[in-house]
Amino acid sequence: MSSSYAPPHSTSTTNLTTISNPSQSSSHHHHHHQMPKNGTGLLMSIPGPLHLTTPPLPEPIAAPQPNLIAQMLQRDQQRLQNPTGLMNRVVFDCIDPSPMMGNGGGSSLANNQQQQGGDDSSVQNASSAAGSHHIAHVGQCNLPPYYQPLSASDNTLVFESRFESGNLRRAIQVYEYEYDLILKFDVNTRGHTQWFYFSVTNVTKGARYKFNLINLLKPDSLYNYGMKPLVYSEMDAKRKGRGWYRDGFDICYYQNNIKRKNGYFYTFTFSMEFQNDHDVYYFAYCYPYTYSNLQNYLANLEADPIRRKLFKRRTLCHTLAGNNCDVLTVTSFSCDPQALKNRKGVVVSARVHPGESNASWMMKGLIDFLTGPQLDAKILRDNFVFKIVPMLNPDGVINGNYRVSLSGFDLNRRWNDPSKKLHPTVHHTKQMIRQFMKEREVILYCDFHGHSRKKNIFMYGCCKTKKGGTLQSRLQTRVFPRILWKISQNFSYNDCSFNVQKSKESTARVVVHKELGLQNSYTIEASFCGASFGRNCDKHFNTRHLEQMGHYFCEAILDYCDPDQSRVQQVMKELEVLYPHEVSQASQAPAAEDDDKESLGSDDEETVSDAESASSSKKKKKGSKRSSKSAKKSKRSSHTSSSKNRRSASSSSVSIVTADDSSRSSTSRISSVRSRTPQRSTSGKISRKEIQKILANAKKVQDEYQNLDKSGASKKSKKSSQGKKSSSASSSQGARLRNRLHNTESGSSQDNFGVGRGADFEFESYRNFRNRLFGVASSNPLTSTSHTSGAGSHDDKSYENLPRLGFGRLHLNRVKNVVVVDATPRESNNNNENQDGSSA
Repeated sequence: MSSSYAPPHSTSTTNLTTISNPSQSSSHHHHHHQMPKNGTGLLMSIPGPLHLTTPPLPEPIAAPQPNLIAQMLQRDQQRLQNPTGLMNRVVFDCIDPSPMMGNGGGSSLANNQQQQGGDDSSVQNASSAAGSHHIAHVGQCNLPPYYQPLSASDNTLVFESRFESGNLRRAIQVYEYEYDLILKFDVNTRGHTQWFYFSVTNVTKGARYKFNLINLLKPDSLYNYGMKPLVYSEMDAKRKGRGWYRDGFDICYYQNNIKRKNGYFYTFTFSMEFQNDHDVYYFAYCYPYTYSNLQNYLANLEADPIRRKLFKRRTLCHTLAGNNCDVLTVTSFSCDPQALKNRKGVVVSARVHPGESNASWMMKGLIDFLTGPQLDAKILRDNFVFKIVPMLNPDGVINGNYRVSLSGFDLNRRWNDPSKKLHPTVHHTKQMIRQFMKEREVILYCDFHGHSRKKNIFMYGCCKTKKGGTLQSRLQTRVFPRILWKISQNFSYNDCSFNVQKSKESTARVVVHKELGLQNSYTIEASFCGASFGRNCDKHFNTRHLEQMGHYFCEAILDYCDPDQSRVQQVMKELEVLYPHEVSQASQAPAAEDDDKESLGSDDEETVSDAESASSSKKKKKGSKRSSKSAKKSKRSSHTSSSKNRRSASSSSVSIVTADDSSRSSTSRISSVRSRTPQRSTSGKISRKEIQKILANAKKVQDEYQNLDKSGASKKSKKSSQGKKSSSASSSQGARLRNRLHNTESGSSQDNFGVGRGADFEFESYRNFRNRLFGVASSNPLTSTSHTSGAGSHDDKSYENLPRLGFGRLHLNRVKNVVVVDATPRESNNNNENQDGSSA
């Protein structure tokens, strides 16, 4: 659960760290560690549990079992039909007093509990009782367990979730080795059950336990697509140095028969066989990262004699519960005041949704990189001022909420008009961004999130939808995600979306874009599961992958703002090819994209209540849409006929082959064929000659591309042997063209542009050469998991001796004559991820 940043005095040789006690930190830091306040008056064990942060090896996503849901539904039906064998015994409750403490209040709850009946009152009342408590703070305490085994032969599990970020409202033993679990609703709400984090002890080795989380709300989950829950063993951590790992079997997610107001609840079920007797096991939805983790991490940064000079920490505001909301300013402070004033700005924030702990791990990777000794990090500090809000919702994180704050509001739906009293963190962050934009040019804002319904890591942006506008303004928003896709192995450009739905108009990225006028305003989404393409295809993301995403984000800023704009211009040309409708309609109304990419589960995601209200409004609008449908039909038919005439009049159209991200995982199919007219002489638009350079020899084989399309498959049989030769030529030409546009593993790495997977290993070797050239310790920020600053790692001179390279960095083409290129692709270096990446 801890941050893996090692303090300066750390002597760990196993690369395993836990949260350091703040009292052990150096006295140099300026902020005293603040104990977390939950603001609800509920008892909470302080301090919380400590966990090793060793990232596991990439763990495979499980193969889905097609008949498992049917088996679970049949089992639930048997429980309803034969209730005599059920125990229905409450063995844990995080709010009600234990009957073993001399209070009979808990036993009455157990007698009235009906888990699989038609009444949802027991589930809803148990989950939402926490919202009725007055705001208060309970000091440091260690709570006795709710249930204590009665004898040595009593193998009842002992549950606990009354610690920071814990979420388990109640546990009911239904059979000897089966438990129904009720999650705690977010404070002051009657919903948002997704995040769970609890412990069990008194386990029996080899016994098969079954856990059913029975009050979930979302209609689907990545658990049905191979995701496993996270497990942590205290004994394994002490004996083997093992951190969090994925485990469990018979995992599925389905609708149960417990009614709620607008439908039914959903069940997430999994089974476990524990390997240690009387061990303490923890279960979590994602790698926990608590408010205390953040406070200890920042205290360790301030205690570092080098890193503390690279950033300033201050309290942006206080939350409703009285917790600090920190803001960091990262830049090179020892410089001329005028140079500092001329630097451009970047704003990043995270954890507005408390259950999305993977956002905090990405944020940690970003802060590690910016405060690290790498040359790229120094260039960023010398040319930018970073404003970082690492945790926008501390109260929600402390209370184990999934989505809302202590006041019961989704803070990412309050950016249009945040209340200073009810939404203080959003209010002050918005004011900070507004003031920051007055002081300097801000080039980018990004809010870090997690995604519960899709795989991969991707971005949501804001594309201008007004009529008119230049081509560059319409495609500019897509440039940064495209560059990030070229750098990162886990980032999927195909999953990015740049639409603005009506339900998202009060989110951070949309308000910063529309109200504050920042074009590059994004949300980055990391899946709770893993990747569906590339090197890590069908593997879970771990903390190393998430921290690396923070590193890649910084690398992308360097490429985006490089004074040599050849890379950005190349990306713009690629986008003009990939989005021909934007080029042709730059002075017209924009063509609509698929809004389904921003689906329920995104985070900038819709809530369940949002979706239900949206569905009712859609039904009202359905009738009016039907009436206007017939009138539009005639216009559409005339428009299509005229467009056909225009296409037939053009004798030399250019066909463009595109492919999705799956093509980068060694697949070679063509996903679509697009055609457009070559009339590009208008000012501000790409010329026909430039298109021909990008497409290589696409014009010569355009007829063969058409034969590859499914609709033209029948034409192949009518051609002679000459046609067969042309089809084979088209496949090879099509593969080369697709590699140029989408940078597959076989793509060329000889361009000065240096794009794609094919250039990754060459660029890494170049980085090592550059570090040796300027006397920087050889370190690969793209593969290292943390940047410790122990004794002897670097000193002040390692920063001072680095040359100022202006606004950007050196390029591969500038030193390509002296680079020793490692001919081994990055995909073959799986065993060297923990090394410093130095060249042989």
